[in-house]
Order: sequence, then structure tokens, then C-alpha cells
Amino acid sequence: MFEPKGDFSENWHRQQNESVERYVDDDYEADGTLGELFGGFIATSLDREGLVLDIGCGLHPVLPHYVKHLNLKQFLGIEPLPVLVERDFACLTGVAAEKIPLRSGCANAAIFSTSLDHIENAAQAISEVVRVLKPGFPLYFWLGIHDPHILAESKTFAVVHTHSRGLKKLARIVFAPLEHAFLAWQMYKRHRDLKNGIPLDDAHVRYHTLATIDSEMSGYGLRIVRKISVPGSASAFIEAVTL
Repeated sequence: MFEPKGDFSENWHRQQNESVERYVDDDYEADGTLGELFGGFIATSLDREGLVLDIGCGLHPVLPHYVKHLNLKQFLGIEPLPVLVERDFACLTGVAAEKIPLRSGCANAAIFSTSLDHIENAAQAISEVVRVLKPGFPLYFWLGIHDPHILAESKTFAVVHTHSRGLKKLARIVFAPLEHAFLAWQMYKRHRDLKNGIPLDDAHVRYHTLATIDSEMSGYGLRIVRKISVPGSASAFIEAVTL
């Protein structure tokens, strides 16, 4: 069991410990297609001269796909899992986003790459990140989207990510309507459980949908500058600034 800095619930500790096995899997994010697309999204507006923070950078030893081609002058990972990893980039290990040990106004951008749904107190984390950012500088989010029709499309047709081949892929295409219905039923259960404070799985604290993104960001005190849904995947890219 690890003990990251901060006051977190027992459920959060359990979720994060069970996440370690997923992160250290050699196949985890082996396909960098979506990551590189996210990097392209970031590149169009990023100030590359200053410090860029990666909130929840994971346990991988090399630069993430979304920043490896950006030629950043200063890149710093923030990772709550205090697992010893020999990285080729700087990282504050065992540090949660809710309490970042950096001075105010020192960073030019912050990246949340599929990490926001793992943060227990997202409002506090966003507030802390905004404190560390220079006034008016951007936050970039890669969010996993859990609308049932989007999940059905991405899991079945996999335009961007191809997770199945051959007969398995053909079967998933043929049975797409049934998968859609099954995912819709799952989403009903997930919304019900989330409303009642029941953990949804062993890794996520919250689920994002296209219908809730705007209100969620507004609730964090952020204004969305750009937002795109990635075709064929259950992902959305967002650039936001403070209101």
C-alpha cells in the first residue's frame, strides 16, 4: 500500500492501488495514436517556452505520446502513485493534484491526460492547478467519454483504436446494436450508482459525458476555449481557461 500526500478516502486508496497493475502493463497505451492526436490539439495554442505540467502522468519511463514531439523547454510530471520509475523526464512522485508543492504562477500550461476522472476532489485539484498557472494560461484535458452510443461506436468499429481483428472484429460489427443496448443499460446503472455515491469500478472516481462537460468545467471555474470529440473513439479534447 502506498501513502500519497494528502487526505484521501479509503475507497480512493483502494482504487489507486489497483490501478498500479494497469499502468505497469506493457500493453497499456502501447498504441499512441490518440495520444499523438491529443498532442496535435495541444500544439496549436501551447506556449512551449515555459513550464508545462502533466497532472497524473502515469508510470511510464518515457515522455508521453502527446508531448514527445512538442520540443518543450520545461516539462514536469505530477504523479500521486509513489512507485519508483526511472523516467527520462522530471516528475514529482507521490504528489496529488490537490496539493502541488510549486509556487504560484510558475507554469505556462497544465495537461490532464485521462486523469481528471481519477482525481477524488477535482474542484480542489483544478483550483490548485490554476494557482500554479500564470493568470489566463490554458488547461488541456483529454477526457474519456462514456455516452453509450459513443462507447458502442468506439468499442465496435474502433476507427482510431483497433482492439480486435478477424472474426472477433466482424462479430462486434454485426452485433453493434446489441452492444449499444447493453452499454446503455450499463450507463443507466452507472448514473444511478454515481448519484448514490457507489464506486463505479476499481479505477475511476467519475464519468464524463458530452452532455455534462460544459457544466462540469463551468463548475470548476473554467471556460472552454476549444472542444472536439475524436471520431471513432470515446474521447474528447478540451482547452480551457479560468472564467
